[in-house]
Amino acid sequence: RLHRHGLIRRASAARVDEAIQVWAFLEGSVIEAEDHPLLEPFWKWYIANSVRGHFDAVRLHLEQPDLAPTPTLWQATHVSWWDGYLGVLLSGHLGLQHRVMMLEENLSKYRFLRYLGAFGVDRGHARGALESLRYAALQLQQPKARGLMMFPAGDIGSPFQRPAPYQSGAASLASQIAKTAPIAVRSVAIRLEHLGASKPEALLRVSAPRIVAGGISTRDLSALLQRDLERETAALQRDLEMGTLSGYAVMLRGAGGVQQGWDAVRRKFGVKV
Repeated sequence: RLHRHGLIRRASAARVDEAIQVWAFLEGSVIEAEDHPLLEPFWKWYIANSVRGHFDAVRLHLEQPDLAPTPTLWQATHVSWWDGYLGVLLSGHLGLQHRVMMLEENLSKYRFLRYLGAFGVDRGHARGALESLRYAALQLQQPKARGLMMFPAGDIGSPFQRPAPYQSGAASLASQIAKTAPIAVRSVAIRLEHLGASKPEALLRVSAPRIVAGGISTRDLSALLQRDLERETAALQRDLEMGTLSGYAVMLRGAGGVQQGWDAVRRKFGVKV
């Protein structure tokens, strides 16, 4: 099987060892994302309509927008089941092809998400996690700019938990990519809040990019990225408490709920009750 991949050309021990490592990656258990010219647009349409039906609006506060689509590693808070859908909308809004790391046990249940950029990670095995990081690095090194979202908390949790759980996967990935080229890392704080309408709004606050280059240890970078995410989470909480949401532009408008429907009837027919 190694010969079939064209990896073994000499019988030296070093060559064989290298071939085995590459073969392990090629033959690994990562559930890969799939680009399909028909299924990808369909599922994007499905997700946008699903979000419209459940939310009054999706709003975005973006620090230092890029002048052109730029490969970006998003590290996001994980507060609901909707976070993956919101990541798809965010990448699309910024002209990026979406990728997201997802637990294999969940992706195996919802395999259609592969057509929206989801790929699997097996946290229970070191080899599986390493394979997923290698695969993720390749995704951000492609000619077409991609946005890759990771959730350092690992599992869905409360946005009020302090300190929030934080795993070092984003730092490990950024460090690996930075060995060959700098990579932009942005922190994404997410909240779902009722702000006067019958349906909640989804709020995304995205930090300015941290440009990661070689020369920094994964441990030090992980500490920096954790502080970045905590800072963005605190800033979103402060914006909500002070009601300063004017800087959050509507990224997607919802279909409207009972309140909006009744207001439309009142305007059209002059109903005063």
